[in-house]
Amino acid sequence: MPTPGTYPVVPLNPAAGEAAVGIADFQNGADLWYSDGVSGTVTVADVDGALDARWDVTQLKLNATETTAPTESGHLRCTP
Repeated sequence: MPTPGTYPVVPLNPAAGEAAVGIADFQNGADLWYSDGVSGTVTVADVDGALDARWDVTQLKLNATETTAPTESGHLRCTP
C-alpha cells in the first residue's frame, strides 16, 4: 500500500515512489486507458483509515494505440 504523499505519474509498471493511472471503460466495449508518463501527479492521503488517491493533469493512452486524451483530475477511495 502506498504511503501518503505525492507521486509523479509514469507509464504502467511504476517503481517505488512513482504512480500509474489505469481506467477501464466498459461503456463502449472494454477499452483500457492508461497513463503514458507525459504528465501528471497522484496524491495519496489517509482519510479516516481509507486510502484516498487523486490524480491531476494526467495524459492517458488508449489500449496499445497512439490515441491519447488528457484528464484534469480523478479520484479513487478504497475503504478498509
